[in-house]
This record gives sequence, C-alpha cells and structure tokens, in this order.
Amino acid sequence: MVGLPAALLSSPASTQGEAGVTRPPSASANSGTPSPAELSSPPVRTWTETAFTSSDTFADYLNAGEPLGAPLSPGQIVQVSCRVRGFKVKDGDRWWYRLASSPWNGQYYATSDVFYNTPNTTGSGINGVFVDKRVPVC
Repeated sequence: MVGLPAALLSSPASTQGEAGVTRPPSASANSGTPSPAELSSPPVRTWTETAFTSSDTFADYLNAGEPLGAPLSPGQIVQVSCRVRGFKVKDGDRWWYRLASSPWNGQYYATSDVFYNTPNTTGSGINGVFVDKRVPVC
C-alpha cells in the first residue's frame, strides 16, 4: 500500500476549539460578537489521523488534480472531517480524507492510504487498512 508521493502528487485558518472540533474562522474575532456565519455553522467533528509517509494534497480528489495544497510529512498528525471515494491510486485505494486541519481547512484532500488508519502511529503503515471506517462518509 503506497500513497501518492509528494514528487507525484489558501484559505482562511480555522480555530481549534475542544479536542477534535474545528470551528470556522471568525469574521469578528476581535469584536467578541459572533458573525452570522458563526451562528449558523455548527462545529465540524473531526478525527485524528497520522501520516506514515509523505504525500501531496489536492483540491480535486476525483482526479488528484490541481491546485495542490501543502504536502503531508511522515508522522504528521492531522484532523480529518470525512472520507469520500475518488481517484483510484496505484494500489487500488479510492478513499480520500477531507483535511480539516490548518492549512487545508476543509478545502484539500489526501488519499487515505498514506495514513495508518489505526491507533498505531509508528512502524510500518503498510498494514492492509486502506481507510479508518470510524471516519464518516462525506
């Protein structure tokens, strides 16, 4: 199981509230008054995933196309909001995660097979687990 390596393969920052919850950026962060968007947007539930290899990230998960986002590094811990079927990578995996963490802010995706997809965060990521089924489908 090999993900898309960085060689092949800007939006506003969100804020981290309670563990595992990403809140939309505040248009009125300095005023102390919530913006209308904040009042109508519930927090997004997220799940923690750890990359075991480097990979590019993509705005278009259907064809792994541009624009590219910031790349993932081995050992990098990210928050993901959901999974979706998209471009079929070399090992046959079609699952992709929407990356909720900054700098991706829900605008970029990474193939799920570059993550451990288990509670493990070290060792070989080639474990036969293509996707973390706890992460809901988008």
